[in-house]
Amino acid sequence: MHESAIAKQILNHVFVSCSFVDGVLAVLPLAVAAFTPVKELFQPLTPKHAEYSGPKVYACERKTFVPAINIRSARIEDHDDLVPIFNAQSEVLTSIYGEFFLAELIESQSASNHALVAELPAIPAAGPGQTGVAAKAVGLMAITDECDVRLLTECFDLAPYDRLKKQTLKEVEVVQTKTQEVVKETTADPKLIAEKLQRTFDVCKMKEDERADASDDDDVCAIPIRSDPPLTH
Repeated sequence: MHESAIAKQILNHVFVSCSFVDGVLAVLPLAVAAFTPVKELFQPLTPKHAEYSGPKVYACERKTFVPAINIRSARIEDHDDLVPIFNAQSEVLTSIYGEFFLAELIESQSASNHALVAELPAIPAAGPGQTGVAAKAVGLMAITDECDVRLLTECFDLAPYDRLKKQTLKEVEVVQTKTQEVVKETTADPKLIAEKLQRTFDVCKMKEDERADASDDDDVCAIPIRSDPPLTH
């Protein structure tokens, strides 16, 4: 039915786009029977107390639309599961680095290099004589702190990310001090505070860019995540 098809699309979009949502609840009055699509996509929740007489609650779990995955350190035996995934996207990596580049990447893990896999959990057999499904690696993430920041800067526009340079303690203190001065000197008008803070950050950012252009230090790689400081009156 159209109602079920539309509801499936909505729920699928919710779970795919909102990774923090584990379930969706539907609440119905006690006198109203479950209808399509609730009775098809949701399961009724059992009240904890027998004397409960409130509305009925139905739940649709994430795993109904998005399979649950486990994240763990990669192992050599994940190679056979991962190769088809990479080759389906492109065979360039295999042609450049060889047939066993994934196994070599996983085997070379160290304090500075880690590999994580996303794994679909095993599904046990539903009954006697039936076969279950073994756990399977479906994704790989390689992480390293051995970055050639200078080369990345030459190849990509990293200005929006402060060229992957960490702020020095002195620069952090300067920004904090100027922010406090702006808040103290400005009236309680949020618009004026925002404008002055933006000018302050622009000046500090320009000085950071000048420092980055003149610096040859490429041994620090970090992507700062910033937000405007909270304002209190």
